[in-house]
Amino acid sequence: MLFPAFLANWGFLRILRLWGVVQSERFWNVLARGRFDDTHVEDVTKSIITLVTFIFLTAGLTQALFIGDHPKLNNFVDAIYFVVASLTTTGYGDISLDSALGRLFSVALMLTGISLFFSIAQKVFSPPQNIMACSACGLDRHDPDAKFCKACGDRLTAPLRGRTRKARGVPPKPKQAEGS
Repeated sequence: MLFPAFLANWGFLRILRLWGVVQSERFWNVLARGRFDDTHVEDVTKSIITLVTFIFLTAGLTQALFIGDHPKLNNFVDAIYFVVASLTTTGYGDISLDSALGRLFSVALMLTGISLFFSIAQKVFSPPQNIMACSACGLDRHDPDAKFCKACGDRLTAPLRGRTRKARGVPPKPKQAEGS
């Protein structure tokens, strides 16, 4: 770090590496040789990792900004406890940020927490969708048994190419002879 005295309390930002790795396409292509790429498992995992990353980031931010504002907010575990209690809107009241900035931070935390929980619930409980882009309109999420696009009605075709075809165990397409 360039300014260790100033930035020593911001080491929690390293959790963004985990989030970045899970969001990358390369990770899903390498994991189980692409078996989970573009699947319901990928969507749910990305949502859960986003929530965990958000909890760690906001706990680190809470610790960095408000460590001396409350006598019970002493370490990172206390900050995680405060964040989870605020995210779930339980708010037991044993740790509360009394400054104006602290209250605004808590309100933003609660609203974001509700949104993230609903997002994860939607991903977990919605039926899995096939990811195949419509050639006409570009919509890429369709029901598993869909033959036609929901938006424009065009016929769906999902060509598997290269490593994805090999990773999923689909035999290669037979080559057509030239002239036929």
